[in-house]
Amino acid sequence: MIQFKITSKNPTSTSFHDTVILATPNQLIQVLGRPTYDQNDGSDKVNIEWYLELSDGNVFTVYDYKEYHTLGMDELIEWHIGGHSKEITDKAKQNIELAFNEANIVINNDLIEIEEHTTYTTNIFTIWYKGNEYMVRFNESFDDYLVPEVEVERTDGEEIDEETEDFIAQQLAPKCKIVQ
Repeated sequence: MIQFKITSKNPTSTSFHDTVILATPNQLIQVLGRPTYDQNDGSDKVNIEWYLELSDGNVFTVYDYKEYHTLGMDELIEWHIGGHSKEITDKAKQNIELAFNEANIVINNDLIEIEEHTTYTTNIFTIWYKGNEYMVRFNESFDDYLVPEVEVERTDGEEIDEETEDFIAQQLAPKCKIVQ
């Protein structure tokens, strides 16, 4: 089983090398342990961060970056992985993915970009997933009580399989907020 060691080395000279991983805070806590830094109030560039070491002693960090809101513990976030080189950050990502596999945590990093457009009662998202572009509408219906409605469609007009539609809707649910 992959074990991650909290480092006692100073991680301040680590840098971001374009290595990211999508996961929820709870999923990372499950495989990485308690965060080194946890000030999850949205007031700073980083809410949650781990300072860790690979088995070869190389230091790496995992952190959210510029989310500027309190993270939901089951919200899918793009986490940055920092290290002294691209090789180290890629190795750290591989180890995290292996730990997810061992813990039976399914992470789909094919969800690569989300663009949000908000109106009074509708959140509209453009999503690129597995090489396809999707338009997602999250509507709030106010009859006797709030009923959220989610519509997912491919922008090229092709049919969507139910599994893909459900996955996209689940990933967006934490990002959808009622605007009043």
